[in-house]
Amino acid sequence: MNYEERRIAGSLKARASKVAEVARLKFWLFQKKSAADAFTALKLDQHMDDVLLSPKLNTLSTYVDMFNKKFPDSQVSLAGTLIAKYGDIAVAKALVRAKETSSSKDIASKLQTQQLEGWLNSHKSVEDVFTLLKIKDDGLLALTSRKLVTLDEYIQLFNRKNPQRQTNLFDALRGGFGEGEFASMVWMAYL
Repeated sequence: MNYEERRIAGSLKARASKVAEVARLKFWLFQKKSAADAFTALKLDQHMDDVLLSPKLNTLSTYVDMFNKKFPDSQVSLAGTLIAKYGDIAVAKALVRAKETSSSKDIASKLQTQQLEGWLNSHKSVEDVFTLLKIKDDGLLALTSRKLVTLDEYIQLFNRKNPQRQTNLFDALRGGFGEGEFASMVWMAYL
């Protein structure tokens, strides 16, 4: 087989694979398969970091979009599906890492937006998110934790949506740890 034949065969194989994928997703819609069931069927139940790098995550994202279009009264989110499986903290930390990798940056940004907006739509305060992420449990290590990046992203979103209740990361940490404990942590980090 020469180069041209291999190129054509590869192109045909890719198109056939895409057609098969769309057919599978439409069949799942017909069955009204949940996003969690699709997640399992795609064999995505592995370590969170691996899920974010898997091309199957895009397939799940497509399915979630199709599901929401077909069943507007039963809206689901891709982030919600991952959070149900791994928990808010694991998802938040993995998304911060994934945003640093070019191959997963776009999907990670989309998922982080969904996670943060989910918290905002649930009327979570900055203090609630501080508690949800269990930042206080990290003690001094909290000052270098990926959870802090997520909290800061939430604060930015919170401030945009609540201009009358502006806050910042420093105030959130001081409030979450208590002024005395936070002052000690800053002093220890300085040394």
